[in-house]
Amino acid sequence: MNCLLIDMGLVNYGYADELQRHLAEKVHQGEIPDTILLLEHSAVVTLGNQGKTEHLKFSEAQLRAQKITLYQSDRGGDVTYHAPGQLVIYPIINLARHGKDLHQYVRNLEEVGIRTAASFGITAARRESCPGVWVGKVKLASVGMTSRQWVTRHGMAINVSNPLADFSVINPCGFDAGVMTSLSSLIQQDVSVREVIPVIIKHFADIFGLDLQISGLPAASLKHPPWLQIKVPKGRVVEDTRKLLEDLKINTVCQEADCPNSGDCFSRGVATFLIMGVNCTRNCRFCGVQKKGPSPLDLREPQRVAEAALRLGLKHIVITSVTRDDLLDGGAHHFAATIKALRIASPEIIVEVLIPDFGGDMQSLDTVLAAGPDILGHNLETVPRLYEAIRPGADYQRSLSLLTHAADAQPGLTVKSGIMVGVGERIEEVQQLLKELVETGCSSFTLGQYLKPHRDSIPIRQYVTLPMYENYQAMAKNVGLKSVMVGPLVRSSYTAAA
Repeated sequence: MNCLLIDMGLVNYGYADELQRHLAEKVHQGEIPDTILLLEHSAVVTLGNQGKTEHLKFSEAQLRAQKITLYQSDRGGDVTYHAPGQLVIYPIINLARHGKDLHQYVRNLEEVGIRTAASFGITAARRESCPGVWVGKVKLASVGMTSRQWVTRHGMAINVSNPLADFSVINPCGFDAGVMTSLSSLIQQDVSVREVIPVIIKHFADIFGLDLQISGLPAASLKHPPWLQIKVPKGRVVEDTRKLLEDLKINTVCQEADCPNSGDCFSRGVATFLIMGVNCTRNCRFCGVQKKGPSPLDLREPQRVAEAALRLGLKHIVITSVTRDDLLDGGAHHFAATIKALRIASPEIIVEVLIPDFGGDMQSLDTVLAAGPDILGHNLETVPRLYEAIRPGADYQRSLSLLTHAADAQPGLTVKSGIMVGVGERIEEVQQLLKELVETGCSSFTLGQYLKPHRDSIPIRQYVTLPMYENYQAMAKNVGLKSVMVGPLVRSSYTAAA
């Protein structure tokens, strides 16, 4: 039976509670399969349905002073404490497909904990009338759940490396705080949550008979998760940068493509310059740039870009463009003219160009290369299976050939590419793409979350979680890419000068 496995990393308890309710409804409606959330919480004390305030040793104000949140939960059980170093597993499972037996479900959760302990050489057991995983007289894992329409929420928290002294703020489930133990404490060596995750998910899959599929958060009707919340910088530098660009009639991809990082870049006096107009001749369904008839080339634009770079004091500049299939050379000579103007105005500046595919015309590419950019980027954007649906007019093999030609033509050139995630790609497809990318001679790579720029753009399929980005980072490094920037808000030119 299929089940989504979503590794979320460190997550605020309130957000996780809200997310569980959302996903439980999706599971109940049959819109997504059973789902398991793996996470850690920031310091929080939770009161279950049987929670007694007398089991709190501090007032809410005192807890807050220690940066501990107090939260009323609808799970079963009494009072418990969560903190980093404790692995929390929230199964959102439709028990109509697993036998409508809540008692057996709790026993199965306990069995997952018991077998996980055994994998670390620890003999654990249940205790009648005291749910959880026990090692003699001490408690390794707490169990508390609730269900609605037979769909479960909440679950189990197993202490891995969290400081046991922190439980002193409560009487855990009515017991003295000294009742709690952890894997690290029991085996007298450090164990990380990352080490425990593959062990616990194996036992969960075996006990519940599930085929676990690593996944991001299903994005349908879900608002942006916390790691995508953006604080928009304001101030004089932002306004000065914006005004300078307007005065020089300079277009930026920051504004035209609705980049989420535009405020941050402007606050640092940085922008990615968009040349050859703002209307694109392609119809990529993920892009925020306008799809209208292209404008005539402005032959004075290269000089204005060079002046803007000089006035902004840029040490590293990124130049990109709309795709201009209406031009015989795809705009290659305009790119070259811009690079040359920059070299004259700012001889020491690092010039990075992010180019279209020029319709596969390698002579146009050679024109750009002859102008001497320091970095040449061309984004693959997504895995080949999705090209027809979201990138019509482009060709995956054509893009690989362009990158190969650039690397072969100028061996010292930094060749760069990037993709977006959350559009329906599979992890194994990304891994294959990375291998093919390295074979082209590409050495620099970026990966970030797709965010829908307009109503008619393709929907977000998944919100990729922070641990998944860490996995992609390692994957890219392992195949041989030298420079890798991966994260929710990473874009091909974001912090390019870093």
